[in-house]
Amino acid sequence: MTNRYAILMAALIVILSGCAHNVVPRLECERYAAITAVYVGPMTWHESDIADSSWGQYYRLVVEISEIYSYVYVELIKTDDEGVTRFVEASYELSPDSLPSYTDVTFPADAFKAEHWLDSNKVRVRVEDSCYNLTLAKEESGLKIEPCK
Repeated sequence: MTNRYAILMAALIVILSGCAHNVVPRLECERYAAITAVYVGPMTWHESDIADSSWGQYYRLVVEISEIYSYVYVELIKTDDEGVTRFVEASYELSPDSLPSYTDVTFPADAFKAEHWLDSNKVRVRVEDSCYNLTLAKEESGLKIEPCK
């Protein structure tokens, strides 16, 4: 029950985040149509330049379905020192053709699953019968993808 609550809350944050970020590689402020899964990574905390202040960040993968295909978005979320105020710092689509040896140009519905987080920016995912380790970055150009060993 707790896991469902966390997923529901994460989905609500995604829906409400709207235009609150500067990096929008999707259409200007397009909102998610139908979220099927949200995979949230562990939070990392950093010290701020302001005295006695810190901020946190984490990555999440948002899976959206449209008709028979799934679309996967990588988002970097930042939060204040109390974890109350959160905003989307960066967002981009994970393109299926960026995955080694994956031949489809789209993800079939329910084909993408995050198995577990290996680190705060590294996640093991499964796409149909293939396994990949994704090292996430703020920009899509920094994304590293390698097959699982």
